[in-house]
Amino acid sequence: MGTWNTGAFDNDTAMDVFNEFEDEGVKALWRVFDQWNPPVLEPAAPSRSLLSRLLGRKPAEPTPVSAPAEPIDADLTAATIAAGEIIAAAHGQPGDAKVLGDVSGEFAESIKPHADAVRADAELLRAAQLRIDATLLDTDRSELAGLWNEADEADEKDFRAGVADLSARLASLSPEA
Repeated sequence: MGTWNTGAFDNDTAMDVFNEFEDEGVKALWRVFDQWNPPVLEPAAPSRSLLSRLLGRKPAEPTPVSAPAEPIDADLTAATIAAGEIIAAAHGQPGDAKVLGDVSGEFAESIKPHADAVRADAELLRAAQLRIDATLLDTDRSELAGLWNEADEADEKDFRAGVADLSARLASLSPEA
């Protein structure tokens, strides 16, 4: 993966995702998320059966979202971050020029043709939220985080801040946003 700065689109893989999104829309984003193997797990919703409620038992604790058991490939992480930025922007929560990097000037115009389809796909937003959070959960298994860990301290800080900001922007969205 060629990387030239800390922005979400400052690498070859992310630029490929951006270009594919311009051509194919939502299909390109799903192609990124479908590469996660095994898929990121949804947290289990607490359930309370009628019997549990009658007996006064507390609902089970939700199972935390979990990252894949195997190391998370750097290219897949970069593609996931790019897809997340596209989804956040389509929902009206774009990153700033530093986060968007090389595409900041053309970004808003480029996503407009597919923004309605992105907003209409609630599962796509949830997929982005889960996968971005999974990249943050276990930085020991994230190849990309490891590469940034070996970089200049300021660059590593910028990368981590950008991903944390993306996670926060995605978390603030609901499928209806």
